[in-house]
Amino acid sequence: MAEQSVVDPPGPLKERTINDFLTHRATHQATTPYVIYGNAGRTVTYREMNDVANTIGHNLRALVDGTDQRNVAVMMQSQLPILQAFHGILKAGMVYAPVHHEYKGENLSYQLTDSSAAVVVIDDRYVHRLNEVQADLRDDLRVIVRTTDDESEPLADGFDRLSFDELTTGPTAEPDADVAWEDIATIIYTSGTTGRPKGVLHSHRQVLVLFGALKATFMSAEDIVHNNLPLFHVGGLYGNVVATLLAGATVVCWDKFSTSEFWNRVDEYGATRAVIFSSMITWLDNQPRTDTDHHNTLNKVTFVPLVDEYEAIAERFGFDIVDTYYGQTEIGLSVAGAIRAATGEHATPAEYRQGRSPDAVVRAAESKGIPVVDEAPGTNWAGKPASPVEVALLNEHDERLGAGEVGELAARPEEPSMIFQGYVNSPAETLETWGNLWHHTGDALERDADGHYYFVDRIDDVIRRRGENIATAQIEEPLKKHASIENVAAFSVPAVDGAEDEVAIGVVLADGVALDEAAIRAIAADRLPRFMVPRYVEIVDEMPKTDTAKIEKYKLRDQLIAREGLE
Repeated sequence: MAEQSVVDPPGPLKERTINDFLTHRATHQATTPYVIYGNAGRTVTYREMNDVANTIGHNLRALVDGTDQRNVAVMMQSQLPILQAFHGILKAGMVYAPVHHEYKGENLSYQLTDSSAAVVVIDDRYVHRLNEVQADLRDDLRVIVRTTDDESEPLADGFDRLSFDELTTGPTAEPDADVAWEDIATIIYTSGTTGRPKGVLHSHRQVLVLFGALKATFMSAEDIVHNNLPLFHVGGLYGNVVATLLAGATVVCWDKFSTSEFWNRVDEYGATRAVIFSSMITWLDNQPRTDTDHHNTLNKVTFVPLVDEYEAIAERFGFDIVDTYYGQTEIGLSVAGAIRAATGEHATPAEYRQGRSPDAVVRAAESKGIPVVDEAPGTNWAGKPASPVEVALLNEHDERLGAGEVGELAARPEEPSMIFQGYVNSPAETLETWGNLWHHTGDALERDADGHYYFVDRIDDVIRRRGENIATAQIEEPLKKHASIENVAAFSVPAVDGAEDEVAIGVVLADGVALDEAAIRAIAADRLPRFMVPRYVEIVDEMPKTDTAKIEKYKLRDQLIAREGLE
């Protein structure tokens, strides 16, 4: 069956904006469902999304009229209003700066201040957290509150308040905003290589070309994308939603991942495409097996990273195409590859298959330089360079390494605005990553003689937990300020189920203080988002340190792993 023909905005993709695509889809695919909000069973067409985005754009421009304030923080969990805000912010010619909905205290005030947010769009259930850090925020902060069914604390006096209903009421004509491809579209916070998270500045060009277009390769207008990834990270926002927009397809959004409901949700809407992170892969594969697990519509998936058992998992669930990549918030999806995984009796049955066919995927991928193989050529395979970004593996002197050598992956753009435009308000940190005119990723990879890349290890001081990258400073700094704690060091240990990491901390208590592990975890729970609260606590008399006073976290890690019997 031939794929449905979709007309894109005129001109090269690299010269278009996200706004161009939404406006164009609203005209040419007006009644096509763009977003289905699974949690509420609500469908929003391309025209409806464009209309509400235009309204939000008008109201935001009026709110900051006469100023150059452009950055809008969004702290919500419900994915439909987040996407309405996202598109509305861009239609206003402003910048989308999402905040993790679990942030509170120092992590919250830091990001709102660091991003120079002039406006915050927030669910009422999180208002109490904003009130708690009011003294740390700008005096003229405008707060737009969305009412939910939850009981909530009223917004404190001193904030300039507007309701989300007011934000979404008004004219639906296109706002008079001049937005170009090189303009900043988003500020996405990443764990970075050192210290606190950094706000990564993304242009419209980078979002479309280095994130959305690559993932849209695996889709046609008939595909239905399943998204349960948060919209404050690139995976959900760009890899699923923007890719859907580029393909003229439909995305079904869920506020969070559910192992028990995953397949019911896939079946309910006939989802054909999904991004599944390693922890999710493990949870799904651990569910009871049946002989008909592959009788479902989900036939194209992204595994990040590519787990060793990908072939058995693909055959179990009927994943015809498994793609993978190496990417980073700063540089996009710079290395990518795909596998013809489930075939023959293990493939998605014909009566279930929808969307872009495996053969069409192969043709589309190879036309963009994405290699398609019958099996991964090695462990931790990431693919080959497949974007307008030059990549290289470098040694400690920034000299290029050859095949078979492990080095730090570095990247630089081949065209303007193709990778990140720096870290917001952090020129020194931006320059630090750009040694010898290369952006240094902090990740070690290896390249074989055929040009395939393989992920080896993280060089960064970062913990990967349940799909979140956590900079250890995000855990350490708030805890160090507690009177009972003299020093703390955060590090990762293996998760019991083999899925990514668990958070662990080594703690030196203040003189005269006697606390047990449970009490320390309670302190952490009061100051940190839930996903940062350590599972393991190692109380020590003093931190092991090098001659230059750097904490030797590996010693704490080895000690805890031995004590807990982890591998």
